Amino acid sequence: MIETLDLFTSEECVKINSTIHDLKNSWDRRNEIFPFFTLGVPAYLDADRFSLQSRYLPKASKHNVVLGENLGWMYERLAEGLSSHLSASVKFHPTYSFPGFHIYLYNEVFRRDDVALPHFDLQFQNLVWEERVDFDNSLSITMAIALPQSGSGMLYWDLQYTEVDECNRRRLHELKESRTRKYFGYDPGKLVIHTGNFLHQVGLFQDPNPEDERITLQGHMAFYHGSWHLYW
Repeated sequence: MIETLDLFTSEECVKINSTIHDLKNSWDRRNEIFPFFTLGVPAYLDADRFSLQSRYLPKASKHNVVLGENLGWMYERLAEGLSSHLSASVKFHPTYSFPGFHIYLYNEVFRRDDVALPHFDLQFQNLVWEERVDFDNSLSITMAIALPQSGSGMLYWDLQYTEVDECNRRRLHELKESRTRKYFGYDPGKLVIHTGNFLHQVGLFQDPNPEDERITLQGHMAFYHGSWHLYW
């Protein structure tokens, strides 16, 4: 269900983190109260079928230039590593956002489990696909760049989207409560690969201190025309 791939050293993660902070003027604040930001353009926040042309695509184009100019070496390594791991060609989607970053800075509220909600990766529904893509067999990727001193990772349940896609919210809650919640810890530089089709949730800060931050690379992969295509 979950695979890992060693891609970057701790020193390289420090270099990536420094570049991310250098690009702070390009961060988007995603909560008016809590310090949660993104760098890059996530479809689950910035896209829908009605504003794709007017909002998401121009914003993705602008951010892709910034990310490519400053972290091109990282994206090249990412594609090469995934291609070797998957034994298939890996490209970046020609118009959608490059994989980008979730950025959580220190705040005591991030101890709470209800800050980030359990979800399935359904961001593809906000985009338009001219190609035929089997999203039951797509992939999601996450890689920690910087973590709190006490660690962080992903919470997840053995509950597939196909089990609940026609359930109402109450039934989903009942199903979730009937399954054991599990934890998968992240390590900086180690890419985590999974389908995104099981219920999962960001595991934030277990024991935060003022110097903590949680920065992860986030993205998704769609397979068509014989290649995997990265986007966010």
